[in-house]
Amino acid sequence: MLTKFEADADRVSSAAQRFYVLFAACVLALFAKAVSRLAADPDLFARIAMGRLVIRDGRVPLQDPFAFTPTKPVWIDHEWLSGVVFYLLAAFDGDRALFAFKAVIMSATVFFLLKAQRLRNGPPSFGVAIFTLVLTLDCFYLWAGTVRSHIFTYFFLSLYYYLFERYRRRRNSIDLAWQAVIMPFWANSHGGFTLGLILQAFYCASISLDLKKISCLWLPIVTTIATLLNPYGLAYWEYIVEALSMERPSITEWAPILPFSIGGALPYIFAAIFLTGWLVARQRDFVTFAAVLFFAYCGVRHERLIALFSFSLVVLGAPYLHSGIALWARPLGGLASKIRRVLVVVLSFIFVWAATLSATFIASFPSFSLSLDLYPVEAVEWLERHAQEGDVLIDFNAGSYALWRLYPEFKVSIDGRYEEVYSQSLVDTVAAALSCSDAAEQERALSEINPDFIIARAALPCLESSEWKELFTNGDWFVYGPHREHVELRRSGETRPLWIPKF
Repeated sequence: MLTKFEADADRVSSAAQRFYVLFAACVLALFAKAVSRLAADPDLFARIAMGRLVIRDGRVPLQDPFAFTPTKPVWIDHEWLSGVVFYLLAAFDGDRALFAFKAVIMSATVFFLLKAQRLRNGPPSFGVAIFTLVLTLDCFYLWAGTVRSHIFTYFFLSLYYYLFERYRRRRNSIDLAWQAVIMPFWANSHGGFTLGLILQAFYCASISLDLKKISCLWLPIVTTIATLLNPYGLAYWEYIVEALSMERPSITEWAPILPFSIGGALPYIFAAIFLTGWLVARQRDFVTFAAVLFFAYCGVRHERLIALFSFSLVVLGAPYLHSGIALWARPLGGLASKIRRVLVVVLSFIFVWAATLSATFIASFPSFSLSLDLYPVEAVEWLERHAQEGDVLIDFNAGSYALWRLYPEFKVSIDGRYEEVYSQSLVDTVAAALSCSDAAEQERALSEINPDFIIARAALPCLESSEWKELFTNGDWFVYGPHREHVELRRSGETRPLWIPKF
């Protein structure tokens, strides 16, 4: 006979299998993590600057106006539409609007993902529900910081999963046609639209095998044609192919995932459970296996793509996760039920804490502001007040903030628009100019870049004996200028609000 604790725990574990309970749990857990990560993303400012240009000029610019260093002859921005959205949000209600938009997109992404899971597999078992929660939390990096353009890719990807699963259920071609309608918006919001085309290929192959006839193979063709509704025409695809194939050795999020930490080991554990379940399953879908394997490769190859693997497991891999969990839990016998009940109690406490944290944040939301601790706020403000114009040498991660705040009087050496605007050689040259590790290389790099000012995130004592001098520091950031530069206060008054542009 079950004790009251065991009966209550079993009722809670059964409730976890209901759609809106699991959806609320996933969103609440993600939201609780989101309110603890309030730093602005380094790329946000450049995205909003692009959005400002489009709204101001009524067209998408084809040449970069923000950098003084050599740039590519045509600026192909695969995220220009997301920049427009972000700019309009920032202009409407600043930090609050950007954060609220992120929360809505995050919730919508989880909603369509879980709907697709249920359409394909029915209500999940408790084990699959827990794995779904863990896999969703493993995707938190998508919504960390403020907002990034890739949130559009993962939202549309979850919507594609849902539309395909709805098509499998009711065989209504409208569900396929909607994908072609959506694609121009996706293609102009983020370069990850290519993942939608790949997902279509896998799904259409699977549906064709199920029906034993070629079906919906027109869809990837029509959707690919729809991607040409962009400001750059065929040149956009040339850029996309180049961007997908380029190496990014200096960007850590493009590095592979190594299984030497808890976070790094999780994808390999998930893959082992999925593979075990697939091998013991009575019915094996080889196209599903190929799709999950492909997305697993993408995720392990590049850390920032691990969400692709998680999404595929939530929707396509759920029945195999169920079989794998059951197989791995079999040796535990009756202990598995006890572990499940203890897990229910632990998760209940965690969700009470998450709900409290989220409620506290929502109550204080009217005074919400993003954290700018990672950016040279005071250094940029000092330069804006004490100099009329100039070319500013600044590093990769801070350049986006500087260009948003200083343009058009000042231009930057580099910013996060890596593959869109700059060459790898320029990235290396800027890094050398901001490093004292090799004096000769630094002198060569400074001579090549030839800036008027330097904003550095650490002191550069190697410059003190050269023609440069320290003009300002707040202990975290340093502004350097030539010895000959005469600096005086040129502007005074209140600090300009963050999202009010000068252009």
